[in-house]
Amino acid sequence: SYIIACDSEGLLIVDQHVAHERVLYEKLAGARLRGAVESQGLLVPQTMELAPHQLAILDGVMPELTRNGFQVERFGGGAVLVRSVPAIAKNSDCEKLLHEIIEGLEAEDRTVDVERVRDRIAVSTACHAAIKVNMALSAEKMQWLLDELGRTRIPTSCPHGRPVILRFSLYEIERNFGRV
Repeated sequence: SYIIACDSEGLLIVDQHVAHERVLYEKLAGARLRGAVESQGLLVPQTMELAPHQLAILDGVMPELTRNGFQVERFGGGAVLVRSVPAIAKNSDCEKLLHEIIEGLEAEDRTVDVERVRDRIAVSTACHAAIKVNMALSAEKMQWLLDELGRTRIPTSCPHGRPVILRFSLYEIERNFGRV
C-alpha cells in the first residue's frame, strides 16, 4: 500500500494508489486537451440500467464522455450500452465507473459546467484505473511510479485532494529518537 523512500531531506511514505491516481489523472487530462484520449473497446459491451434522472444526466454529458474515451449509447427503456472506455480504465469495472461519474455529477448543482464534467470524468477514471491498496509492486514498478509522480504538476496530492506523500525530515526523525 505504501512505498518507503528517502531523499536528501529525509524519509518519504508514498501512498501508491493516490500517487498512481495523480499520474493517471494528469495523463488523461493532458490527452483530453490534445484531443487524443485513447479508447478501449469492450470485447462484450456491458448493459447498465439507469434511473430516469440518471439518464437525463447521462444525456447531458454524453459528448464529454465520448471525448474522454467512452462510447455509451441508449439501449431502450432505462438501459444503456457501454461499448468502450478510456484505455487507462480497460481493467476497471466500467459499470461502477460510469455510475460513480453520474452520481458525482448528480451530487453537484444542476448547472452543467463543462469543466466540472471533464474533471469529474478524469478523476473517477483515474481512481478506478489506479494501482489498488495492498497490491504488491516490484522495485522497478515502485521506481517507475515515483519517477512518473515526479513529472506531474502537483505530486503532493491526488485529484480528490488527499496527500500522496508524508515527509519526515531528518531533523524530525533524529528528534523523535532523542538524538537532537
